[in-house]
Amino acid sequence: MMAWGNLVVAPGGNLTLHDMHILGVAGNNIRAQGDAASITFRNVSMDLSSDYSFTSGAIKFKEDVIISGTNTFGYSPTNISSGIDSYSTLHLDTGITFN
Repeated sequence: MMAWGNLVVAPGGNLTLHDMHILGVAGNNIRAQGDAASITFRNVSMDLSSDYSFTSGAIKFKEDVIISGTNTFGYSPTNISSGIDSYSTLHLDTGITFN
């Protein structure tokens, strides 16, 4: 059995996850603390193992990002600087609900 950890970006921090496949995305185990923090997914595939919630900070998608699984990707931050970069694709697999 694998144990999944948390990835937390501190207030004011910026993190880019690039060229990777992330397993076990669930709850809010990848998160930004506060509206001044941001996470960029660049050419990443993510497998949701249960419902996932992104509630604060900015989230940016660059190049090709694929979210797969049979769960809900909940998106509810107040930061309006989140988005999908130009010439980039966010692909939500068949089983994903984006809320």
